[in-house]
Amino acid sequence: MKEAIRRFYQEWEPDLLLEVIGEKDFGRREFAVAPYSGPNMIRNLFFENVDELKKYLIEIVPIKAYVGSVYVRSGPVIPSGKSVGELSVDYRELTFDIDLTDYNDVRREIEGCRCRMEGKKVCPKCRPLANRALVILRRIAEDMFGTTRYKAFFSGRRGVHFRIYDENARKLAEEERYKLAAMLQVVHPSASLEPAKVLVPAKSHSLRLIVFEETVLYRVKKEGSLHKLSRLFSRRGIRPPRGYRKDLEIFLNKGVRNASYHEFVERVFNEGFEAIKDIIRKYYVRIDLKALTDSKRLMKIPGSLDASTMAVVEEIPKEEFETRMPEILRRQSSQV
Repeated sequence: MKEAIRRFYQEWEPDLLLEVIGEKDFGRREFAVAPYSGPNMIRNLFFENVDELKKYLIEIVPIKAYVGSVYVRSGPVIPSGKSVGELSVDYRELTFDIDLTDYNDVRREIEGCRCRMEGKKVCPKCRPLANRALVILRRIAEDMFGTTRYKAFFSGRRGVHFRIYDENARKLAEEERYKLAAMLQVVHPSASLEPAKVLVPAKSHSLRLIVFEETVLYRVKKEGSLHKLSRLFSRRGIRPPRGYRKDLEIFLNKGVRNASYHEFVERVFNEGFEAIKDIIRKYYVRIDLKALTDSKRLMKIPGSLDASTMAVVEEIPKEEFETRMPEILRRQSSQV
């Protein structure tokens, strides 16, 4: 296997990595590896350019390869081996780490899911949870950050990484990242089989639109009828604005949001949250706070090889967020 990994990096093209991190501050960017033999992890690696990085990967033969933050320069080049604990972070891409083990309570409830009692496995029934997370993160990037500078990657195991790499996102301070995480974490991750905790979304109308449309209306579209939604609200004693069904149909068919539609969405969260709480639990993205807020957190290098599964950290094209199933998940699915 060692030689197979070496051949991979001999042929490896770093285009995906450079699209996300760029070349401008390459010499100040931390890298890390879990080598084929030797210590579990080697951190604090800095290279002047991508050719040096590639040469090192071929030589060290990593089981996994990681990229981290850009650090404040302490000299012409930051020396490898200098602890990142001694350095200050300049910036880091805004990174979301989605792991399907955080959805174990939902996976347990999915009819026909063959892996719900074995968190390390993934099957075709629970895989769409990762696809739904990507769709929601795309909305967050475009609607809340106003950017299309983002990419998604298969993690190499049971999830996906979503990275926003525009300048505004990169420069968010750690305190600002915590505030963002607190706002976006509507559903807490749940590694157990107990139902996850669900919070009323912060009073950000753009976030509430995303939550409502990508969970509640997503389910409506799946079931093909607004009638069940009407019954859901009526059982809770909620009186939606007059004509709300027409407003929803206009949005579902034409993507147009009129004033009464916006009013309806706010009333749902302010007066009828209990009616939709469980739908949100099942479909909303689960945010890993550490991955989002820790400025010194490492993530796998885009396009690299996770040799523990022999799976490439491959890009998931934007147009395939709702459907893409990486090859490793297909192999896992056939083995469950």
